[in-house]
Amino acid sequence: SKKTLASDSVAIIAVVCLAISPIFVHYSHELRGYSSLVFFAICSYYCLFRLLQPDGKTIHWLLFFLSFVGCYLASFSALIFFGALLGTIWILRILIKLYPNLESLHPLKNISLIAFFIYSLITTLFFVWVVFVVDSTVFNQSRDFYANLDANFIAIPDMFSTFFGYKYLDDPSSLLYRYPLFIWLCGLFYFSYGIYTLLKKKSFLVPLFLVLCGLTISVYAVSAVSGRFIPVRSAIYLLPFIVIFQAYGLKESILKFSMRWFSQDSQTRLMYVLVSSYLIGCFFLLTVGKYTNLHADSGNPYELARSYLKNNAGPNDLIISSLYDTVGGFYLGDMIREKNFNIFKNERIENIYYLAPKADKSKIELEMVYPVNKKVKFLPLDKFKPVVSFENKGVRPSEIHIFKSKIGIHPLVNLEKKNLSLPEYFGNHEKVCKIQIDGQGIKIICDKSPFACAKQVLNFHSVTKNDIQFVLFHHTNDQGARRVSYASMRSMPPSAKAIKEKQPFKPIPNIYLINNLVNNIYDTDLYRKSVDLIDVSLQKMGGGKNILFCMGGRLFEGNSLIRGVKVFNWQQESPEVN
Repeated sequence: SKKTLASDSVAIIAVVCLAISPIFVHYSHELRGYSSLVFFAICSYYCLFRLLQPDGKTIHWLLFFLSFVGCYLASFSALIFFGALLGTIWILRILIKLYPNLESLHPLKNISLIAFFIYSLITTLFFVWVVFVVDSTVFNQSRDFYANLDANFIAIPDMFSTFFGYKYLDDPSSLLYRYPLFIWLCGLFYFSYGIYTLLKKKSFLVPLFLVLCGLTISVYAVSAVSGRFIPVRSAIYLLPFIVIFQAYGLKESILKFSMRWFSQDSQTRLMYVLVSSYLIGCFFLLTVGKYTNLHADSGNPYELARSYLKNNAGPNDLIISSLYDTVGGFYLGDMIREKNFNIFKNERIENIYYLAPKADKSKIELEMVYPVNKKVKFLPLDKFKPVVSFENKGVRPSEIHIFKSKIGIHPLVNLEKKNLSLPEYFGNHEKVCKIQIDGQGIKIICDKSPFACAKQVLNFHSVTKNDIQFVLFHHTNDQGARRVSYASMRSMPPSAKAIKEKQPFKPIPNIYLINNLVNNIYDTDLYRKSVDLIDVSLQKMGGGKNILFCMGGRLFEGNSLIRGVKVFNWQQESPEVN
């Protein structure tokens, strides 16, 4: 604001308006990339304004490009910003070429068409390469996710609601606070008056914003008509302009009001008093309203659950969580992973704690990853006792109910380096695998097979058909694979006659992973080296005779050090577990 309007006061007011914007505060608290996108968008605008000066230098083109890169690193929404801003500059540059007397567009004459064409071409080719080559997998996943959502027809009016501190129509439950209707109307008035005043002064900011906003609205309109969903937050790069116009409108409207009744010396003092009062009032409403809506006296259920488990759960207690992987993993991930390693090392599961988001659960829902990928209600809760519940009924309601079952079991099977290296392994289409003994484990090379099974079978007399098994699979990947992995055991058919009479034998049983994303969070980083993992799965081997041991995942290209497998058998009195 100071550079564009030559006004310290407007710059300060604009910064405060940004700081008390509910949508900006929301994403700043959430540690999402949108607050970073706003920052790098401001950097882009700054570089653009420096290029509009007669003394614009080549370094500013480079900084302009790096600002776009920063925006992209913050969010894929930067692609809309990139296209809209370059399109805006091209439109305005062509207008000043056709109508050289447009005073508000005169700064654009300082940008060479040839230089801007070269910049646009290089930058566009760079981002095409990044999106469709470097980040193609992640970009396609994000695109497919939004493709499954309904068209966002309310996005355009939502811009004038969300970005002005009123209702977030796109995601109403996410904002902790919204300003009253009167404050929203005041914000709209100051914004409109700021645009009107600057338009009369032929400021370049007005046509730049109007065209940028128009192109952004066009993108949302086209996406809605074509059935595509684009969240309103993707247009958050408009927020710096909005707060600048609000700041200018607030200052000018108060000065205009005070001119009739106060002397010129008093006008400035009055303006600062009224502006400060308005901004302090908004800050007070935001701060008090935010913490009131949070129901802070009820506490944070996730923090309370973590504190409870820290004080009550033992080192060998297994934690099963049905909470959201993101927030649950943030609060409890380190504890869950630590206890998995303790159980593997100490060879005992003392208790099972189950964390449920609802109290009316009858079965534990787990993620089946083989033979199909889906959520399945697998384990009944009749052996679990409710021990404590935490609930917050604020604007973002959340609840956690903790159940406990005491089982006290030791491993039925303990496969370590020596045991793992003895048998031969076969992979897909019965291809023979090669084994390499390496340090504290083995590496298997199996022609890119998705699984590897041992040719030597095992027998356990104490296992019944209805028992279920916890399988802990310890391996260290050379680097992040972002793939599901597991170890399994399954009872083989007793004879060739049984194979003929029944369905063909499948070497791997149904696999249910426990806390998959939380346990394997480091495996999602494709650039991380030496990823040490313990996969925890639940399964039924179907009896104790002729047990076939298999492992699954992208682990059999000599790219993973398999360090051990421990199987805990949980005896069941009834056949109720599916």
